[in-house]
Amino acid sequence: MAQIEKLGSVVLVFGMSARRIGGIEVHTRELVRRLELRGRNVVLCFHQSPAPLVRQFLSLPNVIWEDLPYAWCNSWQASRDLFRILRRYRPCLLHLQFTPSLSLNPWIACLAGVPKIVFTDHHSYSENDQPQRRPFWIRFLGRLLNCPVSVIVGVSEFKKKIIAALGTFPPERVRRVYNGVSLELGGERSEPGIAFRERYRIPRKRF
Repeated sequence: MAQIEKLGSVVLVFGMSARRIGGIEVHTRELVRRLELRGRNVVLCFHQSPAPLVRQFLSLPNVIWEDLPYAWCNSWQASRDLFRILRRYRPCLLHLQFTPSLSLNPWIACLAGVPKIVFTDHHSYSENDQPQRRPFWIRFLGRLLNCPVSVIVGVSEFKKKIIAALGTFPPERVRRVYNGVSLELGGERSEPGIAFRERYRIPRKRF
């Protein structure tokens, strides 16, 4: 634990409630596992405490739980609670998901001393959408609010192009990470997956 504390923690913020084990939860568990191998604690922040099955699924030895209500919107409560969490754990990285794309969160993290901030944009667009460059004042405001963000992640190539086209974030900081999860991480052929299914009597044909 001393080594983990020395290396610093990672704070993952989700502006959502975790009610079931889906793609986000499977991806998060794998990320937490890999961070554990690197000796890092992970602070998981959801709107409220996850459903018992989800909490147990994500509760690896390096996980710390925190509630962060209403992180999906801009509010004084969410801002205050985020600052409190960041000051408490002093993370080396903050990852924001399902939170507003324009908010004070990056500057709150900057003021709390977080050196690296990542934002993943999960917002969905129709394939027929033609992104329009935002007016100057919105682009200026977006660049100002997002200035402390190190990387913004688009979950598809199309999404990456939209983010760059809007002009509210420096295009050189935009990355693409496909919004998909390998079923091998929790599938029926992996030992943890088999044990998990047997424990909770989940048929092999069900995901």
